[in-house]
Amino acid sequence: ARTPVTTKCPRCAGEVMRALGLGTQRVEHEVRTLLPGARLVRMDQDTTRRRQAPQELLERFREGDILIGTQMIVKGLDFPRLTLVGVIQADLSLNFPDFRAGERTFQLLTQVAGRAGRRNVQGRVLIQTFSPEHPAITAAATHDYWKHYEAESAMRKSFGYPPYGKLVRFKLVGKQLKDVEEMALQLSKALVKRLPPRTVVLGPAPAYPAVVARRHRWHLVIKGPAKADLREATRFALAHLAKAPHSSRVRITADVDPLNVMS
Repeated sequence: ARTPVTTKCPRCAGEVMRALGLGTQRVEHEVRTLLPGARLVRMDQDTTRRRQAPQELLERFREGDILIGTQMIVKGLDFPRLTLVGVIQADLSLNFPDFRAGERTFQLLTQVAGRAGRRNVQGRVLIQTFSPEHPAITAAATHDYWKHYEAESAMRKSFGYPPYGKLVRFKLVGKQLKDVEEMALQLSKALVKRLPPRTVVLGPAPAYPAVVARRHRWHLVIKGPAKADLREATRFALAHLAKAPHSSRVRITADVDPLNVMS
C-alpha cells in the first residue's frame, strides 16, 4: 500500500508542514550558538572512526565538556559529575515500523536518564517530544516500569503480537528489485494456501532500510495465535519457491519468533 505525503495536520488541519530532522552536527552548531564559551564533544560515526577516538572523547567529557552524541552514548557510561541529560526528538524511534518501537523507546530513555545523578548529586533529565502523552514517554519520564509494561502488554494482546501471538518473518534479498518483489508476492500466495486458522500475512513490503549494499530487501511476516504451528506452512512455501524461475537470484531467510522485524 502507498500513502501520499501528508500536507495537512490530521489534528488541527494546519497546512504549515515541513520536514524535520536534526543530526549531531546541527545540534552542535545550535549549542555553540547558545553557549559560545562551552567546550563541546561530539560522538558519532564521523568522530569515532579511529580506534582510540571514543576513549579520547570520553576523557575530554570527564574534564567538563558538553557531550553530544547518538545512541552510542546511551549505555554503559558512568560519569559521577553528570547532572543534566537532554534527549532531542525522542519520538523518532516510536515511528519505526516495529511493534516493539514503544518498548525500545522506553529502554533508550530509561537508560540515558540513568546517566544523570549516579552519585550524591541530584540529576535532571529533559525530554523533547511531540508525543508527551505516549505511554512509553510518560512511563520513562516517571521511571515507571510497571506502567510501561501494562500499556505495552495490553497493546500487544489486542493485536495478537508476542507473547500473545506467534510470528515468522521472511526476508528476501537480491540485486534486482523486480526479482525480489516478484518472489515476495509468490511467497505470500504460497503461504496463504497452507496457513492454519486465524493466521494472517502482513506484507509483503520493502524492508527498512529497503536497499543495503546495492541489494534490495523485502520482507513479510505471518502472525498467528500463540499456539499456532507455522512450521508446516513455512516449509511448504520455501520448498515451493525453490522451484521458481528467479530463486537463484533471491536469497530468502525465515526467522521464527524474530527479536527484530526491521534489520
